[in-house]
Amino acid sequence: MKIWASTSEEGWLLPKGSDSLDCIQTLELKSSAEPGAEEASFNQVVALSQMDLISPANAKKNAIYVVHLDYGPNPASTRLDYISEFTVTMPILSLTRTSDVVHGKSVAQ
Repeated sequence: MKIWASTSEEGWLLPKGSDSLDCIQTLELKSSAEPGAEEASFNQVVALSQMDLISPANAKKNAIYVVHLDYGPNPASTRLDYISEFTVTMPILSLTRTSDVVHGKSVAQ
């Protein structure tokens, strides 16, 4: 995963006259059991934009990851700041997301 953004601190829109973005962060998911990144197979990715979460699923490893995106005050300070791995027992054929509000807090499923 890569985050591409303007490195300007002017705000979220590209500065006038600018037509390029810079890669400000890269997250590479690797398995210690696999020798190369080409062995990974991510067949699904779901975004939960209300909760600032991105969730890729790895079909070969039967794992689902949840990555939190922390929006800073400007694009250059935005970062992927947390990642959690969940192992599943069944093969991942498809992935969907749901969210709800419980006791005033957003809950993702």
